[in-house]
Amino acid sequence: MNVFLALFFTILIGLILLIFYQFTNKSKWVSWIFLSLLIPIFIFWLYLFNWRKPSKERVEALLGFCIEGDIQVLRDDYDDELRDYDLIYKIKLNNKAIRQIDNHLQQISTSSLNDSISKPNWVKENQIYYYNKTQSRLFYKVKIDIRAKTIEYQETQI
Repeated sequence: MNVFLALFFTILIGLILLIFYQFTNKSKWVSWIFLSLLIPIFIFWLYLFNWRKPSKERVEALLGFCIEGDIQVLRDDYDDELRDYDLIYKIKLNNKAIRQIDNHLQQISTSSLNDSISKPNWVKENQIYYYNKTQSRLFYKVKIDIRAKTIEYQETQI
């Protein structure tokens, strides 16, 4: 959605520059200035609208509830490769937040690690929850370590 807003505002500014160009003396340097301004304007709008959804919101959407309390971000890497991307997000939680997540996940049906991991459900082994899910071209992988109080989230589009 934000990419479309950036594109809209770039086209709008381009039209304003085009109208300005029509009323000037149509020399070559004016047309080069006109064309060279559109690309930086488009990049500026993309930066301004910050089209990527924050990592914390992605994790909360997958978990199905908000992570409350203080969190310490250990890693937040986003590698964009045009249509493909890889997101790795690792956070350390406080005691209250990790207890809340543990209680919530205990209510959800979990299976042992010996069961099929390809199913999109939570797997628990030794106070560590694992979750893998594939949805069309997206692959989600979550590891919640109750003892270490960490959540490691990986989202990959291939």
